[in-house]
Amino acid sequence: MAGLLHVLPPTASSVPVNAAYLEHLLRFAPLRTLDDEALAELLPLARLESYSDQKCLFQLSDNDNCEYFLLSGELKLVAADGRVHRVAADSPVAQQPLARLRPRHYSAVVELSATLLVVDRDLLARLQEHMQRRVQLRYGVEELESSELAPESEELLLFRAFKDDFRHFHVHLADLPLAVAEMRRMIRLGSNDSTELARVAVSMPSLERFLVHAANSPLLSPREPCHHCITAIERMGPNVLADLLLVFAVYWLRAKDSADAESVWQFTLGVSAYGWWLAERTGLVEPMQALVLGVLHNMGRFVALQYMNTAVKSGMDALDTKGYRILSSLFCRDVTLLQCELWNIDEKYSWSLPVMYDWQKSGKMLRPDLSDV
Repeated sequence: MAGLLHVLPPTASSVPVNAAYLEHLLRFAPLRTLDDEALAELLPLARLESYSDQKCLFQLSDNDNCEYFLLSGELKLVAADGRVHRVAADSPVAQQPLARLRPRHYSAVVELSATLLVVDRDLLARLQEHMQRRVQLRYGVEELESSELAPESEELLLFRAFKDDFRHFHVHLADLPLAVAEMRRMIRLGSNDSTELARVAVSMPSLERFLVHAANSPLLSPREPCHHCITAIERMGPNVLADLLLVFAVYWLRAKDSADAESVWQFTLGVSAYGWWLAERTGLVEPMQALVLGVLHNMGRFVALQYMNTAVKSGMDALDTKGYRILSSLFCRDVTLLQCELWNIDEKYSWSLPVMYDWQKSGKMLRPDLSDV
């Protein structure tokens, strides 16, 4: 049995959870995957906590053992740089635990009032083992395990290692490149000084080349060739620049020493271009937003590739194409959302990605795309 829940703050009203709340709790993605036996074990050990205005649930850098799910009300997540994300109970972001990374990358402060489900993190991780069979069938892992591979083959060992490491937050998530983080900070603070922004960009030659190349893209309708970073930044403007910095960050994240990474990157670009095309014709979202969503949605695949490359360097054999497809599909959503949390991604993207993944999982298309936007 998992350990006891944290000591409740004296300012919070706390009550046990019973079966009457079950329908409300199933709105949360991690709980929807649990079977009846797991839910029966979870409910007596969970708590409902009610908080009033400006009460703090947890603070930046906390390493607590509780997962918070927002049932009603609103709160704000405050990042280290002061940036604020507001979360409402009916938003897609609220279907996941709040600020899952440890140590915490946000402080959580209630606005007006809020009711939250609080679950012991270790308990939830253990109960999620009950969903394993269901997930395997959905993504074809059973196909891998019942193939010609031996029961303890390198492929299966690597798959299981990734699964265990990810669930225990041992999979490495990369920070934003320093130049990208600094430029996004400057833009958030209202800077439109192209000279100062270019000064930061040129400190990272690959970023400088990327921005000049992007400024010459037909998508930005260049009137004349661009050869200098400062000209590229002036041509883009702060909003487009902020979006393209995210595109570069994913490009930088990809595993450069893997041939598979290039094919994943090309596929990612294809999805993004289709998203741009679709957005232009429907008018439902800005074309640049659709393009960036197409790039962000595949971040988890690059993290999986980096994990496998590290394992191979440690002496394990690489997964074949089928094994990589299964591994990356299984974890792409959760790894991507955690990477977005670490990078403090804009709400217009972090809120859209869960909806996009749910649409893809519904099976309306044979491969990921941006039709849901």
